[in-house]
Amino acid sequence: MKVEVSNDLWAVVAFTLRSDKALGSTYKRIVVYFRDALHMPSDFNNTVVLDKLIIDLQLGMRLSLAFTMNAEGNPLDLEQKVLRAELADGHMLPYGEALRDILDGDPLLSVRGESSESC
Repeated sequence: MKVEVSNDLWAVVAFTLRSDKALGSTYKRIVVYFRDALHMPSDFNNTVVLDKLIIDLQLGMRLSLAFTMNAEGNPLDLEQKVLRAELADGHMLPYGEALRDILDGDPLLSVRGESSESC
């Protein structure tokens, strides 16, 4: 589902929400796609792939930044390079623990739809 925020700051930003519950495995991540460059010189040999930041929200969080840069050897070739970092598990504050439990679907911290409508 594509959604937008209706204000001047976020006017041209589209958000895509996906639910892959039918696949049988839980996968939580945020992907931020960066805009194309406003001007690209015409001398480059290949097309540019959108740069993106990927934040995996699974246990042992990982960050990846995929960006386009000059290829090794020929500076007129473009290629995608990826920087990756895996964050160590840290001690969570109580608010962080509550958020983790909500994102993990802990039934003790959620209310069913029909229950919330009758309150």
